[in-house]
Parts: sequence; C-alpha cells; structure tokens
Amino acid sequence: MTRCGLCSTEISQSVCPLCLTDKFEAWIEKKKLSLVKPFREEVRTMLDKTRYGKISCKICRSEHEKAICMNCYAGKIHSFLAKKDEKLAAQFLQDFAPKSERSELYA
Repeated sequence: MTRCGLCSTEISQSVCPLCLTDKFEAWIEKKKLSLVKPFREEVRTMLDKTRYGKISCKICRSEHEKAICMNCYAGKIHSFLAKKDEKLAAQFLQDFAPKSERSELYA
C-alpha cells in the first residue's frame, strides 16, 4: 500500500494529487473565483514539499510520483482558506470533512 508523502500514513483511497486538485479547485472556483490563482500556488508549494511515492489513481487511472492522503490535502487547503477567508474555510469543513473528524482535524 502507498504511504502519504507528508504524514507517512497508508493511503486507503488512492486518488492522485491532480484529481484532488481538480476537485477542490472546482469548489473554490464556484465559491470565490479570486482565490483560484493563490490556491494553485499553494498546491504547487505543498506538492514540492511532498516526498516521492508512487500512487495509482482510481479516478484517472494513471500513476503519479507524489502521493498525498485526503486528510493532509484537505487540512492544507483548509489552513490556506482560513488565512484568506474564515467563512469560506468553515464552509469547506462542512462540505469536505467527515462529521466525526471536523472538530478534531481542523481545529
């Protein structure tokens, strides 16, 4: 099983960073278009810091050299949004964090 390049936990749902980026970027684009460019820069920085580890994506079916788990990815995006727009960050939690983890992961 593949391990996350940030936290080293095993990734149970193999989704590549590109597919995760597409999902979250589409959400940000709908909510606040002016944050799309800074979001892309944040993602680039995050991926630059991610260790290499092959992942086979279940969505696009391709292999990628950087693996990141959904919790790390969503946590980094939430932190980014919290700096830019607290209301949008709260809405992000409602839309993407599992109910049991909302207060624990992104407090």
